[in-house]
Amino acid sequence: MRWLWRKWTGTSTLGGWGRKFGGVPQWTPFLLDRYELHDGSIVESDVPLTIRGPFHRWHYAVGFPNVCPVFEAARRGPVEVQIGITVLEGKASVGLLRGNETDFIVQQNVESGRSATVLRLTGPCLRNISSLIVRNSNTDTPLRFVVHSLTTKQRPLVAETPYRGFGKKSILDDLNRLSEGRVRSIFDVGANVGDLAQEFADTFPTARIDAFEPHPEVSAGLHRRFEANRDITVVQSAVGETISTHELHCFSNSAVNSLYPITAAAHRLMDSEVTTLPSISVPVTTIDAHMKKFDIDHLDILKIDAQGHELAVLKGAEEALRDKRISFIVAELNFVPVYKGQSYFSQVAHYLHERGYELFDLYNFVYSDDGQVKWGDGLFRLTEP
Repeated sequence: MRWLWRKWTGTSTLGGWGRKFGGVPQWTPFLLDRYELHDGSIVESDVPLTIRGPFHRWHYAVGFPNVCPVFEAARRGPVEVQIGITVLEGKASVGLLRGNETDFIVQQNVESGRSATVLRLTGPCLRNISSLIVRNSNTDTPLRFVVHSLTTKQRPLVAETPYRGFGKKSILDDLNRLSEGRVRSIFDVGANVGDLAQEFADTFPTARIDAFEPHPEVSAGLHRRFEANRDITVVQSAVGETISTHELHCFSNSAVNSLYPITAAAHRLMDSEVTTLPSISVPVTTIDAHMKKFDIDHLDILKIDAQGHELAVLKGAEEALRDKRISFIVAELNFVPVYKGQSYFSQVAHYLHERGYELFDLYNFVYSDDGQVKWGDGLFRLTEP
């Protein structure tokens, strides 16, 4: 693969990566004149940019790297990247690549045709996007295409509707906006396989993340997944009100594992069938104890997905909550009885309200077949720092 450049005209801003048109500075994370060819792709024409791509399916043809400076990208929320493309031969897949250079945030396919297609790809914070990729999505068919235009627009950080209601919202976008991106420490209680820990790392790349997972096999999988990331520490432990050992009730779906047994109604309430496995004994720590042990004075985000054990986790953070040393709390909230002895939304909200936290919004509701809300997530913020 190799870098190719074309000359452009305009006044340089933002340390050379921006442009100024009509006296207005423009941040330009993706440029038509800066691209990277892959897997033997060749440029047939510079104007318009015409590329003959690889022969094999899913091989990259060209990548447009995100050249926005880090200090500028950190200020940007969700973005919409628009690319005008005509596929002359074969079938293309266009997508935004994460900073890990492996996973795609969003992708769209484009069939061959004579007219140009404008794709709109929406991504999270700009600093989490490494490049815009065009690749071959056909089997053993060569790819040939023209890129006519490439622009990026800032997306609003909140929904464009007069009120957000119970529609689709992003906790990560809201945390990024409310914290102004200044997040240095995160506790992920109930990390399971680490999907949200990865999203935290993508959104807040300079943060230290402690991922708590009590099940030894699931915890080992977390270690393997994040062994190359020095900012993510896997803690093989449950979190609760006191330091102890406790029985962990295990199931075929590890996301359902809990320190509480399930209720008789649980199988009816769950989204898929789960099989009960033998219980195991696991260590339990507390938020206060872990913060003291590792000399963590302040916690920017405490995320709790403890399958009914959320209130106990908060009680184990009593000192940090009392001293106003936790800025934001994300907690799974239960509205129906899934586990025996579980905490409910009203209990968690009341406990946090008494300690100076207010509910900012509710997210990710899951409903039963008859429309009853079963559980969801809540974002609480400190009102008295």
